[in-house]
Amino acid sequence: MNTILEKISTEIIEFNPFMAQLVELEKEYGTRVYDLTDPVQDKAARSDRLRVAKVISAFEDVRKAAKADAQERVKHVDGLGKIIRDRMEAVRDSIKDQLDARDAEIAAHAIMLQEKVDAIRAFDIPPDVILSAQNIQNRIDELSKVRIDIDIYEDRNADAALALMETKMHLDFLLNARKQFESEQDELNKLRKEKEDRERAEREEQIRQEATLAAEAKAKQEAENARIAQERQAEAAEARIKAAEAQAKAIEETAKRKAQDAAESAKKAQAEAVALAEQAERNRIGVELVATKAKEEADRKADEARTAKKSHRAKVEKEAIQSFVDAFHIPDTDAKDVIEAIRDGKIAHVTLNY
Repeated sequence: MNTILEKISTEIIEFNPFMAQLVELEKEYGTRVYDLTDPVQDKAARSDRLRVAKVISAFEDVRKAAKADAQERVKHVDGLGKIIRDRMEAVRDSIKDQLDARDAEIAAHAIMLQEKVDAIRAFDIPPDVILSAQNIQNRIDELSKVRIDIDIYEDRNADAALALMETKMHLDFLLNARKQFESEQDELNKLRKEKEDRERAEREEQIRQEATLAAEAKAKQEAENARIAQERQAEAAEARIKAAEAQAKAIEETAKRKAQDAAESAKKAQAEAVALAEQAERNRIGVELVATKAKEEADRKADEARTAKKSHRAKVEKEAIQSFVDAFHIPDTDAKDVIEAIRDGKIAHVTLNY
């Protein structure tokens, strides 16, 4: 620690006096232990603290002044250094701009040559695109017009030649494959048409045969239907004759039976009329008896209900009178007058609950 402080004091001359004071303060107070319970030592400790604080305050003043001088020098060094660096960077950037411009020219030229090579490969057909043989042939014809020249493609001349060869080979392959496919499709269409024509002729012949058979069957069925109709007409005529004879006989028998029935019905109706009259008289007498008994029973129940109601009201009034007597200790007659007044509705908002 002392070595570090000595190095700092050598670099900062203003700190040298305080280094000497620091040594003295550490020697005198660094390890001193005070008995603060002793008033004398307590006073001495406070005095020693004040002495050290004054040295610290003086040192802080010197340190701040030295720091301000150092900061001013740093600002001067930074300002002059920035001017020098900026001018050096300007020289460097001048060279860099020239190099960047050249690199951009080279890159643009390379892109232009690549686009020329890509233009050759653009004649090719992507896998997801299907063209007719004629369209493929048109592309091949256009591709054959492309001229490979070192003045055009420069250092990419070989790439251009390779692109032309590979594109031409692929287009030739696609053309042959497409021609074969279209030829096969033409043959398939021809076979399909022949098959459709043959099947149509077979269907027409079948329809003709079915129509002939249907016509023959219809004629045969119509002849059979005519024979059956004639037989049914003859049977129907014979049945109508028999029915007419049976109906005439039935009418005759019915007339005889109705005459007998009419005589018996008249006799029976007379007897029933007498019986009904007798029964009606018996019913009238019975109804009168039932009505008399019902009225008597109703009158009896009404009397019982009035008696029960009167008895119940008298009981309630008696209990109310007794409650007044017990609660207010008044005579029976006064309590009775109060209850009767309540019963007769003479006391507002007060009623008896029967």
